[in-house]
Amino acid sequence: AAAAADPERARDGARFLFAVKRGSLDDMRVLHDGGGVDLGVRNAFGRDATHIAARNGRLDLLRWLRANFAAMDSAHPALGDTAMQIACWNGHLEVARWLHDAGLDAHARNARGETLVHVAARRGELATLRWLGEDVGVDWRLTDHSYYRQTAREQTAREPADVRGSL
Repeated sequence: AAAAADPERARDGARFLFAVKRGSLDDMRVLHDGGGVDLGVRNAFGRDATHIAARNGRLDLLRWLRANFAAMDSAHPALGDTAMQIACWNGHLEVARWLHDAGLDAHARNARGETLVHVAARRGELATLRWLGEDVGVDWRLTDHSYYRQTAREQTAREPADVRGSL
């Protein structure tokens, strides 16, 4: 609300998120060091800097955000997705591992009740699925909160020979 009341601060927030989207750590630093940027600022779609960096697989930006005290576990206000769920959805295994090591909950669910395994399976991210199941221990048999109460195996659009065979 404070950012909306101050147009300059709102512009700086928009510029900051655009710098994250472009992957410009230098621009992020300049805007942050200028003192006008709230690291929790969200774009019109409800995504914050950690979500955007995770979506784009930018581990360098996530490290900088964490070092500057950004909330790494922030959830989308409506969808409930965290940076880790977004990384798994986009197949950024290195980012997902780093976020897990940074303390994010690998068993968290989004607003639809999906676990990390659900989102990775739906996109066919085999390496991410193997890591989640074998190394992290996320149970693929858990159902989401949809009307159909689907497991990750039931949600996937891929053929049984690839994704379903991994679950």
